[in-house]
Amino acid sequence: FTAFFGGQCYVHLFPPRHDCGLLRSLEVSVMSIYFLLVTIVIYCVLWRYVKSDRSKLLMNMCVVLILAYVTFLAGVNQVDHKIICTAVTALLHYLWLVVFFLMLCEGLEIYIAV
Repeated sequence: FTAFFGGQCYVHLFPPRHDCGLLRSLEVSVMSIYFLLVTIVIYCVLWRYVKSDRSKLLMNMCVVLILAYVTFLAGVNQVDHKIICTAVTALLHYLWLVVFFLMLCEGLEIYIAV
């Protein structure tokens, strides 16, 4: 956390720990990718039993989440290259927008079903 005082200096209230936060993000992203792949495999194996619009939305959301996590993992250390950093940021914003839209569609699908 930083606090801004007087227009010229920053005071660090807590010392930054870059390695711990980055390591935790990598661990959580890899775990998420693993369980998203497990979900896709289960749905593919049982597709004839669970085939519905909600299942299609869930499969699309899993694929987009995997793309978002892989993009994050590939671009998390690309802050030195401005063009790559900007491209990764734009792609991540787009992918998370798609995820939230798919969540909206899934919520509407549940609302209509009830």
